[in-house]
Amino acid sequence: MQTGDLVFFVADQAVVVNEALGHLRSHLGEKFGLIDPKRYDFAWVTRFPMFEYDETEKRYQALHHPFTAPFEEDYDKLESDPLKVNSRAYDLC
Repeated sequence: MQTGDLVFFVADQAVVVNEALGHLRSHLGEKFGLIDPKRYDFAWVTRFPMFEYDETEKRYQALHHPFTAPFEEDYDKLESDPLKVNSRAYDLC
């Protein structure tokens, strides 16, 4: 960090932090005219996490959608470390 830099800290669970910083990024982009509404820049996302942990229900659930399969190299993590399993899902953002 240097003089003149702005740093944001958000402390909570990863899902809350990611959501808060995502909204902040979008808000600041709009406020300072950094988003060109006439442009579409797409990203093809191919390695979504397979699961997230639902604190309310105390269980793992599909993060993207339940109709996908894990990458074969992650099969061994399904029982031991499900949050490290990536799904063969994809999305266009």
